[in-house]
Amino acid sequence: MNTFEEISLALQRIQGMSEIENGVRVNTHCLYPSNSFVRVAVIGAGESFTVSDDAGAFREAEQAGATLDFSDKKFSKTLHAQGLHMRNGVIFSSAVSREMLPLAIAMVANASKETADWIFEHWNVARGVKFKDLLKGILKVQFPDVQEQHISGVSNKAHVFENVIQLKDGNRLLVDAVVRDANSVNARVVANLDVLRAEHAQLQQAIVYDDAQENWGAAELSLLAVSGVPIIPFSKSNFTFQKVSSEGFRLAA
Repeated sequence: MNTFEEISLALQRIQGMSEIENGVRVNTHCLYPSNSFVRVAVIGAGESFTVSDDAGAFREAEQAGATLDFSDKKFSKTLHAQGLHMRNGVIFSSAVSREMLPLAIAMVANASKETADWIFEHWNVARGVKFKDLLKGILKVQFPDVQEQHISGVSNKAHVFENVIQLKDGNRLLVDAVVRDANSVNARVVANLDVLRAEHAQLQQAIVYDDAQENWGAAELSLLAVSGVPIIPFSKSNFTFQKVSSEGFRLAA
C-alpha cells in the first residue's frame, strides 16, 4: 500500500457513515468543543436531499451542563445569511441536489460547530459537570440502549457497571468511567480485572479517563493498564465508539 492509499484509508475511517431511516448519518471533519466529531444526517434520494445536525450543537452544550431553550432565535439571522435554517435547535439546509450535497454537508457541519463554540463562550456552561454523566450522555447518542448492570467476576463478586451496551453483533460493550482519584482508580481496576478474568463470552470492556480536565501522569495510566482492558482518553472516546457503533470495530488493550 502506497502513501496515497494509506492516507485515503485513514480519511475514510474518519468520515464513516451509518444508515438511518431514509438516509445516512455522516461523520465530518469539524469538531465540537469536547473534541467529538460533528455528525450530520442526510435525508433524501434522487436529486433532492436535506442535511441537518439533529440539534448536535445544542445537545453538546446540554451534555456539558448548559440549560438551553431549543426555540432560541439568536442564531437564525446568521444561519439565514448562509442559506441555512434552525427549528427547535436543529440546524438544517434547504433541499439541495446531489451535486450540491458535499457543500451542504460542509456548511451544516461548520454552522453546528460555530454554534456550539458560541454557546460555550457566552452561556454559563457548567465546566464542573460530572465526568461520568458526560460520558453516559455521549454513549447514549451512539447507542440506543445504555444500561446499568451487575456483572460477576472470577471471584463471584457482582460488580456494578453504569454503561453496559448490547451491540448489533450480539456482543456486549462495558464502558467504565474513571476519575483521577486513587480510590476510583483502584476500584475500577479491580472490578474490570475481576470481570476480565471471568472470561465472559461476547463481552468487550473499556475504561475511559478524563484527559480534557485532568492531568493524568504516566504512573496513573500504567496503573489503569493493569486492568488488562483497553484504556481510552475521553478526547478520543467519541470517535472510537462511533466506529464500534457503525463498523463493529473491536477494541484492543
